[in-house]
Amino acid sequence: YFAEQGLTVELQNVRNVDEMLAPLSTGKVDVSSMVVTTGFFNAMNQKLDFRLVAGASDPAVSPEPAPFLVVSKALVDSGEVKGVADLKGRKIAINLRGSGLEYLLHKGLEKSGLTVDDVELVTIPGGEMLAAVQNGAVDGAAAGILNVQRMIGEGVAVPLLNNIDAVETGDAGGLVFGQRLLQPENREVGIRFIVAYLQAVRFLNDGGWEKPEVVAILQKYTGMEPPMIARSPKIAFAEDGVIDEAGIQDVEAFQISQGYVEYTEAIPVEAMVELSMLAEALARLDSE
Repeated sequence: YFAEQGLTVELQNVRNVDEMLAPLSTGKVDVSSMVVTTGFFNAMNQKLDFRLVAGASDPAVSPEPAPFLVVSKALVDSGEVKGVADLKGRKIAINLRGSGLEYLLHKGLEKSGLTVDDVELVTIPGGEMLAAVQNGAVDGAAAGILNVQRMIGEGVAVPLLNNIDAVETGDAGGLVFGQRLLQPENREVGIRFIVAYLQAVRFLNDGGWEKPEVVAILQKYTGMEPPMIARSPKIAFAEDGVIDEAGIQDVEAFQISQGYVEYTEAIPVEAMVELSMLAEALARLDSE
């Protein structure tokens, strides 16, 4: 789809989304997909030059909720952990404080009468979580789907919460354009990027996840084998690219309440988004 729009895309791996914020604002990176985090909000407060331009997942049309919180299978088998409420006082691994995963954990715990202050969060890189759960260094983990599937697949952990258990809306975040694509002279490139992105989104939502060429791409970039890919939840993206502005505000309120961000007054959501390119991209798609 990007090639059809005359675009060449170069992928870069990062350990977490916060690593992308400075490169986005200086033009070293043009686009990132991210959920909103402490770093995102602090960067917005510092008026760094990037904006959300399109939304991401849409669980309203997703048949497969994605687990994000797992707990040691040994603790479940022993009966020590039967549900979320049993996590009180236990150690939970997370890759980054103030991340989207911590927000999901906050929302999920809240529904069982707990808060993130009722568990002990231990910061561990995602790739090291399996070993940490296996050797008992932590009791569970809040992790991305790749690491969750590895822990479940290895028989080390069992799922306890999925994203829909925690929040009814999609991920608060989406496609972010950096400084270069926000410049007027590059507006056409930005619009064409969003057109290609939404075409890909619609392809995936329409059974594309099962296509052999997509499975091959996922295997190449994640290292997951096809059987594990087949077992993994298939994310449904927002086909119109709508941004969950209320969700962003709720995440920001959580960040402020925890003292993670450098400010106390909420930033207007209008200052975090740029919607005109999405509107033009949708108009072009609707005219096809």
